[in-house]
Formats: sequence, C-alpha cells, structure tokens
Amino acid sequence: MVEGFGELKVPLVQEMPWAEDLSFNAGYRYSSYSTAGSVSAYKYGLEYQPIDDFRVRASYERAVRAPNVLESFSPNNVVLFSGQDPCSTSTSGQCASVPHAGGGILVCPASQCDQLVGGNTALRPEIGDTRTIGVVLTPTFLDGFTATVDYFNIDVSSAISSVSPTVTLAECYGPNATAGTEAFFCPLVHRNAAGQIYGGGFVAATNENTGYLHTKGFDFESNYTFNFDDLPMTSGLGGLQFQFVGTWMQSFAIEPLPGLGSYDCAGLFGLTCGVPRPKWRHRLRVTWSSPWDFDLSANWRFSSGVKLDSNQANPLIAGKYDAADKTINSYWYLDLAGDWNVRTGVDLHVGVNNVFDRLPPTLTTNALPTGIGNDNTFPGTYDALGRVFFVGATIKY
Repeated sequence: MVEGFGELKVPLVQEMPWAEDLSFNAGYRYSSYSTAGSVSAYKYGLEYQPIDDFRVRASYERAVRAPNVLESFSPNNVVLFSGQDPCSTSTSGQCASVPHAGGGILVCPASQCDQLVGGNTALRPEIGDTRTIGVVLTPTFLDGFTATVDYFNIDVSSAISSVSPTVTLAECYGPNATAGTEAFFCPLVHRNAAGQIYGGGFVAATNENTGYLHTKGFDFESNYTFNFDDLPMTSGLGGLQFQFVGTWMQSFAIEPLPGLGSYDCAGLFGLTCGVPRPKWRHRLRVTWSSPWDFDLSANWRFSSGVKLDSNQANPLIAGKYDAADKTINSYWYLDLAGDWNVRTGVDLHVGVNNVFDRLPPTLTTNALPTGIGNDNTFPGTYDALGRVFFVGATIKY
C-alpha cells in the first residue's frame, strides 16, 4: 500500500468588525491498494465567527474505505439466519418451479434457514460523502456555557455489505417483488434435492459492493459548568457540570443493490433493518464536583421507541406481520457513579448502572436477525443484564 496526504488551514480574515475569524481548511489523501486499486479522499470547509458569541461552520468530506482482510478473504461458511421460505406457503410465481411448493417440507425448522456467508476478493472501496453545517454558541453573557447544533447528510456508495437473505427471498418469490429482479436474486437461492433452503440448501449472502446508505439528521451538544462559589451563602460547596448529547435521525435509507429501490430504517428494527435505529437518542450527565476530593454523577440515557420493519408497507422489507413484536417502547436508564481521590495516585470508582433494573424488551425470532440479537433481545442497544454494580481503582506510582 502507498499513501500520501496533506492538510492546510488558511485564515482569511482576523479580528475585524463582524469578522473575528474567517478561515478555510482543506485536506487531500491519495491511497493505492494492491487489491482494491487507487483512490483519493479529500475535504474542505469554512468557519466564520462574526462575534465572540457564536461561530458558523460548514464542510464537505469525501472518504474512502478499502475492504479489510476479513471482508475480502473470509472463507465461505454456511450459517443460520432467522427467516422462512416463502414457497412453504405459496405455489405462485417463481415458487411454481420449486419442488414441494406449498408444503410443510419446505418450512425451515424453528424459522432458521441456511445462508452462505464469506469474503469476496473482487470488492472495491466504498465511498462516503459527508456534508455538515452547524453553529457553535459560546454566549459571553452566560459564563461556562457552550452549545453546538450540526446538521449532517451522509451518503455511502458501493457500501461493503451483504444482501440480506430475507431481501433475496422476497425479491425472488415475494408477491410484491420489484419487476425484473428475479434474474439477479433467484440464482442466489440454492435448494437441495427436496427444494429446501436448509439441510444442504442455502441462500448466498457473501460480501458485495451493494447499493448505498444515506442518513441525515441533527447532532446536539451542550455543556454548562456552574460554580457554587459564584453565589452568595453557598461558597465551599464545589460546582455542577451539565453535559447533554443528543441525535435526531431524520432518515436512514438503504439501497440493497443499485437501481433496486430503497427502504428507510429510521425508527425501525427487524430482520431487514437489523438493530433498532431510534429517531431520537440522548444522554444527560450531571456531575457534582465537591471540594472534598470526590465527585458524584447521575447519567440519564434515553432512546425513542421503534417499530418492527416487516410490519411496514415496503416490498424490499421481508418478513410477515407480527403483532407480538410490532413495537419496542421508548427506553430510559439512570446511572449513578462516584469517584474518590483517596490520595495522590489512588482513585476509587464505584457506581450502579440501570438503577431501576429496567429489563430489556423480549422479542421472538421473527424480529431478531441472526448474529445481532441474543437472549431474545438486542444486548448492544438495551441493558440485557439489568442493574449492574461496579467497583474499580486506578493506582499510579
């Protein structure tokens, strides 16, 4: 691999009326990969601060990511996926040529069919284009307060991923399949002599340069530090720190293959969209810094509710209507933590996460993608262990 890069920042206007700072920044990187070829990445942006109280910033960035070793060279392997054979209940369309169509012999045991996963040495680098514009607030009339609001619009083309086997089955056999897609998707379905996609049959889902990912929304962050010494009658009590971080996801569109069409996973979860993607998430942490060498903090985590993707009206989203798993309500957790500087070089940390022992949502296999969900839930999104206590120490000599 060969790489070269450079960056620059040019101050255009400095310390002028209504132009405290106006600057331009840019960067460029050239990369040549032995397997993926040559690619270029670059960025440019502009920052404008008319007065001390706020700053406006905008940027555009082209990023590239070459396939890694696992994506290119992982051996092919047959594993399970949560789903069902559409031809187990249908004899129309492409199912008409499937042995034993409409019969129970095609039903995947426990809704677990087989898929072929693995690497692909023909992968090309994926390309990401990010556009942002935002405002940084530092009001001089409110000492200790800062806030940022940023709009983001991100496109990833030739995304390195795999086509979900549920999408493949829906586009080959589904009644709402996109016109003309059977020629691509149906050859990915390999059935055994009995027509099954298990027990020797499978759906090919190896890595590919798929269509695109497109997401946009807003990021919010604010910080405020308050010292009790600034108030009369409260000196010697330390201070409070407030930190808020939130994201509103307007959309999260996925195109499985170029020209196929897309589906929006914002606010959804399931076999096609994968992990829950709440439209709103935030974290608010309040910390009391005492003058006695210890800090106490409370952290409030929140994510909005999500809906099951298969219950939505989109032909690219596979699966059947499921009333039992149709929604996951909004979730919030409260965490408490303390840090005590016992003496120089010795810090003690204690705390409890999920103070109220909120249990995660319990879901069926109709809503849990294989390899993502465990223990009938999404442990990467929700606290699967309930209330957790922790104690730790940092010792420096």
